[in-house]
Amino acid sequence: MSLRRLYGLCAVLVLLAGVVLCRTYWVGQQTAYAASAGGQSVQTLALPRARGDFYDRTGRRLTGLSPQYYALCLPGDAGYTALFPYVPYAEQSLLYERRNLASPFLIQVDRDLTAQGITTCTVPQHFGGSTAAHLLGYLDSEGRGVSGLEKAYDDLLAASGDARIVTCFMTAQGRLLTDTSPLVAVETPGTGQGVRLTLDADLQRACEGLATLYLPRGCIVVMDTATGEVLALGQYAVV
Repeated sequence: MSLRRLYGLCAVLVLLAGVVLCRTYWVGQQTAYAASAGGQSVQTLALPRARGDFYDRTGRRLTGLSPQYYALCLPGDAGYTALFPYVPYAEQSLLYERRNLASPFLIQVDRDLTAQGITTCTVPQHFGGSTAAHLLGYLDSEGRGVSGLEKAYDDLLAASGDARIVTCFMTAQGRLLTDTSPLVAVETPGTGQGVRLTLDADLQRACEGLATLYLPRGCIVVMDTATGEVLALGQYAVV
């Protein structure tokens, strides 16, 4: 073999070796990128769904009169410290237990913390000293009607509010990805329906107050004699 051919063969081998090294480097980079991307995640959290309200004969709300606030807690002590002063006592243990998890979560707070840079969502509080509570009935721990009008119209009221979700783009370390923020979106639109009753809110409150003060047993009923509609029904006393 001539010296020239030997040099040519060496050059080809060097070129092939360079191609292999470049390919190996590229594959390594792609693998590292895939591993990094694989550590990222999209976390989706469901907000409590607002329940449809009851209204009196003039359209005044009997339920849903006050708001409830749900704040997004991100993993780490910073989120725990920022939220602790605003979390109801009953929820403080939950906040403490979940503070070091790698996933964000929603927790009830006593005010809107948006101005403090904390993602906060508002959901109407269905009850809260509601007028005619004894007629409307009660909900179970899952927010379903189990007595009274709440039970009778449960399907309609449960579908009223929008089903909303909070989406967070997280790193493998449980932090929000740079240049991203939590997104609040409607997953399933609600019907917006409620139930209007024949009750008059002012008369109802007056009758409940009188029944509490002066009625040892029985009830007070106010009706429209022309239509037979019940305008007020004072709370039953214990017999």
